Amino acid sequence: YMEYKRLPRSYRQMFIPDSNSLALQNVHEAIPLFFQSPFYKDVTNEYYIGETHSIEIKNQIQKKEFVYLSIFNKGFIYLTWARKNKNLATFTHLTDSILYFPCYYSTSNTFEAFNYPFFINKDKAIHYFKPDTLHKQTMVLWRKYHVKRHHNLFLKRAIGGRFEGANKANFSDAVLLHEIKNLPPMKMTYVDIVNPSGFQYFRYLSPDSSYCSIAEIKLYDGTQHLIYGNIIGTNGHYVQSPNCVKENVFDGDVLSYFDAPNPNEAWVGMQFSDKRCIKKIGYIMRNDDNFVQEGQCYELLYMDKNGWKSMGKKTAIADSIVYQNVPSGAAYLLKNHTKGKEERIFTYENGQQIWW
Repeated sequence: YMEYKRLPRSYRQMFIPDSNSLALQNVHEAIPLFFQSPFYKDVTNEYYIGETHSIEIKNQIQKKEFVYLSIFNKGFIYLTWARKNKNLATFTHLTDSILYFPCYYSTSNTFEAFNYPFFINKDKAIHYFKPDTLHKQTMVLWRKYHVKRHHNLFLKRAIGGRFEGANKANFSDAVLLHEIKNLPPMKMTYVDIVNPSGFQYFRYLSPDSSYCSIAEIKLYDGTQHLIYGNIIGTNGHYVQSPNCVKENVFDGDVLSYFDAPNPNEAWVGMQFSDKRCIKKIGYIMRNDDNFVQEGQCYELLYMDKNGWKSMGKKTAIADSIVYQNVPSGAAYLLKNHTKGKEERIFTYENGQQIWW
């Protein structure tokens, strides 16, 4: 789900066999399940012509006659095939904005590459992502998956949100503790509070048209201990989200969130047994849980001409994870071994993760 990407490949299901299908090529080796049917015809040329390129086969597996191009979308997907011609394989209808992975078909979970990942640049030429082991770099990684467009909408809904303290239940004496003025990151954000007053009530008042789309709030006292109280706020939930109630905001789960029944004047907060002085607020809006989190185990991999190479597993000690002496210029993947399935290929340029 990359909104700005081209269609990688298009097939049409037919009622008669396609004579150009791989299934009818007198194959004597295992092939991907999709290509085992002769009733799928490659019609990519009806959508765009693209480029034709011959890719060098750097990793020769002599017993295999056919090679493939794949893309990565929560795992590798075989796009198209070609017959080996000595040390070359020719592919047609290649387009820009797609990161291609030249590979063999493997019946195991291993990925058998025959060249480096590549894309077609603006000059219609191939650019390979070849690991440069002579020029290594330090990488600071924040996420394992790109931020989807609809998640950016939830972040935008936070702008204008107010954190308030009060000593009256109706918040008629509300004091502004912090206002979200800019787009927050999709991770837990912490703000220090300088107001020395104690309050019996606290709330997050969402801006209009936002449905109070907040996932988690943490309140800290001057000794950095969490402050607890009775959960208060707008009752109910959005009609299509029966489990998205205000109690989710203080349950410690960043994936659960509040989806209020009304877009305007929705809020969630706490009532304390006595006046409490709030020194720090942590919050995160509705999110995808794909950001680096303290205490979770990660592994950085990069692709060379033979397949994945690991830079080792690490446990995050903050909201980012640092890898040193990483070959530059490669295609990378960050895996979370603690939880979650969503992963996306990225490159690393000027200290930033660039998603593919």
